[in-house]
Amino acid sequence: MNPRTRLDAHCHSHASSGPAIAALGAIGCPECFSTPEQVYDQARARGMDLVTITDHDTIKGAMELVERRFERFVVGQEVS
Repeated sequence: MNPRTRLDAHCHSHASSGPAIAALGAIGCPECFSTPEQVYDQARARGMDLVTITDHDTIKGAMELVERRFERFVVGQEVS
């Protein structure tokens, strides 16, 4: 890995189990409205060399990209 590799290591997609802020969950607001593909495209457009999705308590969103063979993608998960 290049010492200047760019990666945002904390990104969510609509696959997250729920928002970290309880008040948002109480009104039915998800953690994120973006699809995994939208997260990936936005990260690459912003110059990220690697992309990860770290949804709450699931790798479902990340696996959508793995199954579709997106390049330079790292599977992650935020355990809450």
